[in-house]
Amino acid sequence: MQLIPVTYLRAFVEALDLTPSRLAAMLVAAGIRPDTLDAPGAALPLKRVQAALGWLDSQLSPGWHIAPSLSLGVAHHGPLGMAVVTAPTVSRALEVLARHERLRAPWAMVRLERHDQAWRLHLVAVVDLPQPREVLMEISLLAMAGLVEKLLGRDRDRLGVEFPRRYRAHELALRRCLAGSVDVSAPGYGLVIPGMMLDRASPMADQATHRLALAGCRSSPGQRQPAPELVETVRRRLADQGGQASAAEIAAELGMSVRTLNRQLAAAGTGLRELAGEVRRSLACDYLLHSELSVAEIAMALGYGDPANFGRAFRRWSGMSPGRFRQTGGQIKQSA
Repeated sequence: MQLIPVTYLRAFVEALDLTPSRLAAMLVAAGIRPDTLDAPGAALPLKRVQAALGWLDSQLSPGWHIAPSLSLGVAHHGPLGMAVVTAPTVSRALEVLARHERLRAPWAMVRLERHDQAWRLHLVAVVDLPQPREVLMEISLLAMAGLVEKLLGRDRDRLGVEFPRRYRAHELALRRCLAGSVDVSAPGYGLVIPGMMLDRASPMADQATHRLALAGCRSSPGQRQPAPELVETVRRRLADQGGQASAAEIAAELGMSVRTLNRQLAAAGTGLRELAGEVRRSLACDYLLHSELSVAEIAMALGYGDPANFGRAFRRWSGMSPGRFRQTGGQIKQSA
């Protein structure tokens, strides 16, 4: 069971200033006990948090999630927030954010794309992300943007925020609330940080606090089960390589033998083949929903020499062809 610190939902409730009746209705709809919101250190099952956010989306006006997402403070992000803002440099902070983002939003993973001119944090939804899919992704992206803005300080207007092309009744609100540039026709959800900012010292850099915060990330409820740090590390490395990294490559990067890697993954209830399949599924869906790449180009990007093999694999994953998935906007529920 994936757990989310209750602080995130509590922060949304406080920012929205819900009436007592609306708050009670949300908790009932999500199956959450009222006293849980005030319990120190409490965590909620991922499905209950998703149900609460889905209920809010069904009841409130479009764009309701923008201000609460951006207003999350460092403390709301727990150890992850402290680890990010106390990192020695902006580049190190971004690496920490990419590595541990799933603590905060297990429904997505982050690919850190490094280029000379800029780094891009590309947010990719996991395959079985339920509705409201777009709102959940925007919440994750905006919360990340708010954290990175704190890193950049007075230069926060240099941060670029990317959204995939689709109609948004709240587009003007996004542009008004975000300090930097907003691209609503991008090939996915992402943050773009100029290369000139990467070597800058973090405003709150503190080595001792940074070490303690990283230790807190590794021991948080969301990291202990069912996804220990090794699993997240392997998943992230696979995502960076389009799901194509070999066991030998990953083991060498982690300083262990292939046998040790396989044994530790097995102890965590998974394996490299399963993780590679999961990453490929997520990336395939992301490409199909948000990019203009052809199915053949997507197959090549994911390491399939023959597009027909990719098509057969995608049908096993989702019960439909890649073309059909793209046409329906991914609305048909995918198989496990």
